[in-house]
Amino acid sequence: MIDREALINEVTWQLIEKDRTQWLHLIETLQSMQRVVVAFSGGIDSAFLAVAAWLALGDDMLAVTIHSPVHIEEDDSAALSVAAHFGFPHVMVEHDDLNSPVFISNPLDRCYYCKRERFSALKEYALAHGYPVLLEGSNGDDIYSDRPGAKAVKELKVRSPLQELGYTKTDIRRVSHILGIPVWDRPPSPCLATRIPFGTEITHTDLQTVAQAEQILKERGFTSVRVRYQPPIARIEVDPDQIEALAQQRVSIVSAFKALGIKRVLIDLQGYQTGSLTEDGKK
Repeated sequence: MIDREALINEVTWQLIEKDRTQWLHLIETLQSMQRVVVAFSGGIDSAFLAVAAWLALGDDMLAVTIHSPVHIEEDDSAALSVAAHFGFPHVMVEHDDLNSPVFISNPLDRCYYCKRERFSALKEYALAHGYPVLLEGSNGDDIYSDRPGAKAVKELKVRSPLQELGYTKTDIRRVSHILGIPVWDRPPSPCLATRIPFGTEITHTDLQTVAQAEQILKERGFTSVRVRYQPPIARIEVDPDQIEALAQQRVSIVSAFKALGIKRVLIDLQGYQTGSLTEDGKK
């Protein structure tokens, strides 16, 4: 069993003064909330927040992971792995985003409607189980990006402690490494709906096709994979230094993709870029 206080102190003494102050402020801020639910996706930001909340509050925190068709299986596995490693309270709840007509219509502000519904459901869950505060893992870098979901966070009064205290992605990875969080270096994993161009209807079938296509590429050793899909065309993005290797395997990849029902396969010569544009040219 992990000694929470000892781990807090261990991390404290391994950090330089600025980071140490930020870390202790985070622990104190979480302790002041008394009982919290953490929206826990399995990504590094929410994993770090969940671990910090557990260190601060013990069993007075609960990590809740939403299981949805818009997520890849690796997200759930990552969440389960982190929870098991530290032993903090964790539950998974079912939520099908595609039950929302607005979501499946895929408007430019799709993320707003997604976050609005999800956080509304999580707030109800938290209150019903005696947790007055809901936390989510946005960080300080997110302030500078276009995130429609941030509007829903503000409207529903969901707390974002990492953002409030100025934690950047780099800060989070550094402290997560010290904490021994298994996903400290896991690459970003936005939901599968981000692979479908705005204005194109989102279906369970297309999400499954994207997930299977990306898995085909991962099994061939490609990293930071994205398959942008506007039926019947798929556009592949991989790290720029893996584009040549991708082209060399084009025959087998095209064959595997066609078996999924994809009619035409393209390679994006710019490669994968964080925050890259969707097919219609808008974020």
